[in-house]
Order: sequence, then structure tokens, then C-alpha cells
Amino acid sequence: MPARTWNDEGVASTVGTIMALMVFLSFLSLMTNSYVPVWMEDNESNHVNTVENQFGTLKWSVDNQILGAQITGHSDVVMYTPITLSAAGVPVFASPTAGALQIIPESGSVSAMTLTFNYSTGSTTYTVTENSGGSVALYMPNRYFVQQTIIYENGAIIVNQSDGEVIRASPDFKLETYQGNLRMILTQVSIQGTNQSVAGFGTRGINTNLIYCDFQEYENVTTDVTLTITTPYGQAWEKFMTAYLSQNAPGLYTLTSSSSNGVYTVTATIQSVSTVISNHAYVDVSMAESVS
Repeated sequence: MPARTWNDEGVASTVGTIMALMVFLSFLSLMTNSYVPVWMEDNESNHVNTVENQFGTLKWSVDNQILGAQITGHSDVVMYTPITLSAAGVPVFASPTAGALQIIPESGSVSAMTLTFNYSTGSTTYTVTENSGGSVALYMPNRYFVQQTIIYENGAIIVNQSDGEVIRASPDFKLETYQGNLRMILTQVSIQGTNQSVAGFGTRGINTNLIYCDFQEYENVTTDVTLTITTPYGQAWEKFMTAYLSQNAPGLYTLTSSSSNGVYTVTATIQSVSTVISNHAYVDVSMAESVS
């Protein structure tokens, strides 16, 4: 029997293969543990910014329909706003981050705004009570960036996340001194339609159609003006109302807030208002066909 011999060529091939696998696994580990999370966090952050801009376009569409109705007396234009549901993924390494879009009409919503005051004409006193409500919201359950919900509610855009919430775009609410008297201007938006929701990836559109807008000016206001906001996002509304009223009606208001089961009631009572300009828009909001 011939003697066995040691073959260095076989050892070299094995070691080379192992080294190549180690280099590949090291690169793969670097991608999945370091590069992909940073990439996905950036994707989700960009998605949040994109959605904020799209909700700004939604508010702009409704505001322009109201303005058009105020100028021409009618509005027959249906406005379309795309909403991107998902953040982009990383090919092979990470899937896109889905989102959930929901339209809640006034009739089924806990979000509401109520305006109340009295005014007089001659010897007769009348009570005015205007109610509005409803919301459009996109929930983004981000895996790498902070989870957020962006909401359109009563003409305002709200950003909500785990560490707080803030009104990004203010509602059409204004206090000004006109001819020596305090005047209040408010536009309320009532969202009409059906409760609709969709979750997943890609882009979904929102159609808005102004059904009717009531424009009224009330002079000789005889009582304090009360604005009551009922909403899941009371902290944002309270911060906004506190900042605005302290600057534009110092010493002429009281502001209270309470909460129950996650629903807040923020009540602002404004004194010495002589004129109220009240605009109330009824807007049909619905999901458009999906866009691939």
C-alpha cells in the first residue's frame, strides 16, 4: 500500500472558500445591522414630510373651494389630493412600511367644534349655535422612525406622535380689531360622506367636493362667544388656542380643558366680541380609486 501524502492545494482551496464566505457574511451583517436601519429611517422620515405636504394640499383644496364659493356663489369643482400610504423599502433587505388612511364623517366622529353666542336685532335676541366635525387621518406605524399620525380636523392639520402633538397648519380662526371693536372670524368644516378606511402600500387619493357653504355676519353680539372643541387631540388644540388668544385677546378670554377616555374638551370663552363672521362649509370627502 502506498504511503499517504499531504496535499497543500486542497487546504488552500478550503481556506480560500471560508475566507470568501466570511467576507460576504461580514458585508451582509454590515448592511442589515447598520446601513439598512439608517436607510429605512431616512425613508420613513421622508414619507412623513411628504404626507405633511399632501395634507397641506388637502387643506388648500378645501380652503380654495370655500373661497371660490364665497366669490362666485357656488363651487362645482371636485378636487383630488393623492396621499402616499407607505414609506419606500430597501430592495431585498427591507419591505416598505405600510400606512392606514381613514375618513371619519361628522356624523360618526368624536371630533367636533361648536360655536355659541347671542346677538340682537332691535328688541329681539337670537342664539346662534354652529356645529361641525369629522376628520381625515393617516396613521404611519414606522418601524425605524417615530410613529406618527397626521390629521385634518376642523380646518387644521395636526401631527400626533408618542411624545406629543402640535397643530402644523392653523384653522381659519381670527380675532382682530375693526373700527375700534373686536371682531371674530371663524370657518368651520363639516366633513360629510361615509366612514372609509384603507391600509397597505402605494398611493390613495382623496376627493373633496364642497356641497354648501353658509356665510353669515352677526353684529350686536350681546354675550361672550364660546368655542368648544371636542377631539382626541386636545393637547394640540389647547396649546394653539392658548398661544393665539394670549397674543390676540389678552385678558379677554378664559380657557378650560378636560378629558375622558382619551377624548378632550377644550372650551374658549371670549369676551367683548361685537361682531362674528361665521363661515360653515359642508364638504363631501371620499376615497378615490387606488393609484398603482
